[in-house]
Amino acid sequence: MRKLCSAAEIPEGGRKSFGAVTVFNVDGRYHACESRCPHMGYPMVKGLLRDGVLTCAWHNWEFDLQTGGCYRGACHNLLIHAIELRDGHLYLAEATAAPPLERLQALLREGLYTGDLYIQAKATAQLFGAGQSAREIAAFAAGQAFRHACIAHANEQAVYELRAIADAARLAELMDGEDRAGALLQGLRTAAGRSGDRVEVKGLPENPDAGRFAALLQRYTLDPSPLGLERLLRSAGNLAAGVSDLMVLEVATRPHLCVQPEVFAATCAVIEAGDDLGESLDPLKPALLGWTLGMSRRQPDAEAREAMAWLAEHGEEIRATAASHARAITASDLDTILDAHDIRAVFAGLLDLLRASDPTDVLGAFSLYGARRFAGLWLANGDLWEEADELLRLSHAARRAHALRPGTWLRPALFLLALAAFRRRWLKAPKLSESALAPATGTGARLAELFEPSNARAVRAEALALFEHSPFTEARRQLVALLVKEDLAPVQLRTLVCALGEIEAGLDFRPYIAGLVVCALDRKASREVQAAAAFGKSYLHGPPVVS
Repeated sequence: MRKLCSAAEIPEGGRKSFGAVTVFNVDGRYHACESRCPHMGYPMVKGLLRDGVLTCAWHNWEFDLQTGGCYRGACHNLLIHAIELRDGHLYLAEATAAPPLERLQALLREGLYTGDLYIQAKATAQLFGAGQSAREIAAFAAGQAFRHACIAHANEQAVYELRAIADAARLAELMDGEDRAGALLQGLRTAAGRSGDRVEVKGLPENPDAGRFAALLQRYTLDPSPLGLERLLRSAGNLAAGVSDLMVLEVATRPHLCVQPEVFAATCAVIEAGDDLGESLDPLKPALLGWTLGMSRRQPDAEAREAMAWLAEHGEEIRATAASHARAITASDLDTILDAHDIRAVFAGLLDLLRASDPTDVLGAFSLYGARRFAGLWLANGDLWEEADELLRLSHAARRAHALRPGTWLRPALFLLALAAFRRRWLKAPKLSESALAPATGTGARLAELFEPSNARAVRAEALALFEHSPFTEARRQLVALLVKEDLAPVQLRTLVCALGEIEAGLDFRPYIAGLVVCALDRKASREVQAAAAFGKSYLHGPPVVS
């Protein structure tokens, strides 16, 4: 027991706080409880006490002062401490242990279910305080996100939410101390909403062999059946570890899916999240992959049909291609190929490049090409960011999936990237102009101070100088700490993680960093009206004259 004070210091009807504990004298009996309201942390010493019920002065949550039970609001009970009166002094029982993990997880589940960001924040901070890692918290939240998906959408949207959670966990691991919770919240909040159960889906009565598995996987992706795919994937128990993932990647890069690169990106995301968040995700993967591979198909246009026909005709040749003499890829190699005005010419040029180069080098060239597009956008661009960074995100998805499950699927994936780049050919991929940059210190000290849309040129220069002159790990931490203070959409989380991952792979950091900071500034400014007005100005003088 710990001595608090003389009983005379708290007369009948009085109250007094002692740090984390507040003591009340009710009709000569002493009661001790936690000092902060379990809801939003308001001081309980300021509450209204009547009939043995303590009401928080902020949101009117009511608690029984004897048991701690909550009468209004959600089931957050007030923590009650044992207290004794001995020899005219008050003694408090030794501090109780931290709340059990199950209670904190229940709190996080409630925050996600209700969409209450403050409850999510409180639960996340306490889970970190209880020794949980960012990935452990994210793995738990992924389960709640899946239950939310079951009742809210039961489609590929579940994968985007899962990916945001996993991306936020990766960013949180780069942060120090209290900043981790803020970074993780960026992803957790995307999966908030009511949740429910679903009928249990079991595997087939007998597990198919590898050949049969591959054939059925192809069938129910070509003729989409999310439920059929899920049952099949739950029957992969007799396949060697990782083999089913490889087969899924093979299917996700088939010609009939090339017009929907999001199928490939989402497939990679499920595999990546499974490795990042551990075996707790294993029961969810069959449904997630089924929803992804079985998503509704868009009707291909003439250009897409031409691409699909060429890929079907050259499919085996693409997979069997091996570099005869690997040579270094230059930026001009890919520029020349993608400048063609015919998708068949683009594909033929890429096939020639693969005959002479390592596929991972070609992947790096696509990534840098995508990063240059991303960095080439300007403020108030009409929200073109998702189109501009698509190639960067696809490239990183391929890189991570290849690192986890290397295989021949990477070569056809590069053609998927080429088609995505070709279909966005109206977006330019300029080189980063050194003359357009303002002088910078390179210490990072001015970055947060400058981080306003009006300082776009100076912010970009400062960020580039920071990565030029500081160790990568420290520069990355400072940039992430700045960016996660904004409200990031899932696609921004994904782009941030992808860009940092590509830099870590040894690629030129400048276009990635330049794009990230300008994108963040543009979203911060939210200047859609100005963008529309700028567009409208082009029509002030009537239609263009055709000579």
